[in-house]
Amino acid sequence: MKKLKDMPEIAEAIPKTKFEEVDIQIKPIVLLMAYMLDIRKENGLTGEETEKELEIILRAVPSYLDVLIEVSVGLSTLFKMGRTSKRITCRNILALIQFSQNLMQGGYKYKDPFMQLPHINEEECEILRSSLDKKMTLYNYCSMN
Repeated sequence: MKKLKDMPEIAEAIPKTKFEEVDIQIKPIVLLMAYMLDIRKENGLTGEETEKELEIILRAVPSYLDVLIEVSVGLSTLFKMGRTSKRITCRNILALIQFSQNLMQGGYKYKDPFMQLPHINEEECEILRSSLDKKMTLYNYCSMN
């Protein structure tokens, strides 16, 4: 965990606080980032206990993100009506939605949505893209006969 925590990709996700009394749980952040970056196997995070902890996190996080998105939309509406000083912009809500999608789709390891398909690497993805219509989405592709 210490080795992962010091990696630049993961270190940037760990919040920096000025207050010593704030206790931040770093392990879930490191586990999620290692999952999203697909670097668990190379760094020895494949133990049974670690997998169970990650599974618990991955089961709970979508519900928490849904609640967070719902509350953010509510706060945005209240701000527009002048009932709160908490300003939540569309960019904030979109960032939450995008993070939720990235987490569920395997995170940052796939640049192209077509790379989520099994056995498709970057080269095969380019071949697939060149043979398909430019407007073809992953959903439309999966819906084809």
